[in-house]
Amino acid sequence: MKTNNKIISAFLSLFLLPSFLMAATADTDITLKQTNIDENSFHIRIEIKNPSQQNIASVQSWLSYDTNVLEAKKIEADDSPFDFVAPGENNIDNGTIKIGRSALAKTITDTNIFVANVLFEWKEKKNTDISFFNYQIDTSGNTSVRVFEDGFPVNVLGAEPKKITIQTNGGTTHVETPIIPTQETPITQETPTITTPTKPTFSDSQVQNLFATTGPGYAVFAWDMLPKATGYNIYYSQTSGRYIQRRSTDDVDNYYLDGLEIGKTYYFSIKAFNAANEESQYAYEVKLTAGYPDSSSAPLLLSKSKQMIAKAKNLTQSGSASTFVIILSLCLTFFFQFRKKYGTINRT
Repeated sequence: MKTNNKIISAFLSLFLLPSFLMAATADTDITLKQTNIDENSFHIRIEIKNPSQQNIASVQSWLSYDTNVLEAKKIEADDSPFDFVAPGENNIDNGTIKIGRSALAKTITDTNIFVANVLFEWKEKKNTDISFFNYQIDTSGNTSVRVFEDGFPVNVLGAEPKKITIQTNGGTTHVETPIIPTQETPITQETPTITTPTKPTFSDSQVQNLFATTGPGYAVFAWDMLPKATGYNIYYSQTSGRYIQRRSTDDVDNYYLDGLEIGKTYYFSIKAFNAANEESQYAYEVKLTAGYPDSSSAPLLLSKSKQMIAKAKNLTQSGSASTFVIILSLCLTFFFQFRKKYGTINRT
């Protein structure tokens, strides 16, 4: 019993460290720029401005546009330094462009970071807006630039990025230029274009903060619960981005998955589902090698907890695996309830 109490105390002391603050530097931005190709088409270049050279780990840059005026044809990102495409986030979907990229090899510190070009064609020649979709100050939205602080992803966009107004004459602006009448030139008033923002749906949402650790033949996961979700599907395989196995669970924020082969590398993602059986977008992929806790690409525990993982492994090998899982689940539940209540601090 004393051993179990020590394990609980150690887990709680690690999880209650002040590691969930928003990033201190708030000068990072993400921008849109129009480049004309010909009279019928143009590119929108998505670029991160990173003057303080933070260690950028990933980006989400979902865009919304008026499908009556524009047609998005293709996403081009061959020259982007981000080397991994998030599952389901290289798509054009009925007025929403879904772009998600991660830097798996190493973080990116350039002051100007190319994300992608999007090729558009005109359907109707009139001024229109392209804007970023579902920005949130934390990592729960679909527009963010992320760094890792104490092993947890943090959005470094301190404010919603500016939309861009596409003009038929090839220019872009954020401010309307007034028409000054003269006696020789009659005034012609163009009917303003009103773009109704697309309201995010459950299928547009994404489970955030998926973390994982592993032991002999098993993996343990934790994540932030998604509003209106009734359960979660955990997808995995031994090939990145191609999931052939699935486990389902109820509306909880952690899961114990066994049956993994020690020494084999697995790739995991998760989708939430609601009462109508609609699924969310894939969460960012997590990679680990079964039986090797240090191999997790999104460690569930902080780096200082390596000794506790070793103790947990000894506990499972001594025949108390179920006790360890129960203790871990209780710790995870307490931890995420604490995060939801105290973890997000708005920047000023």
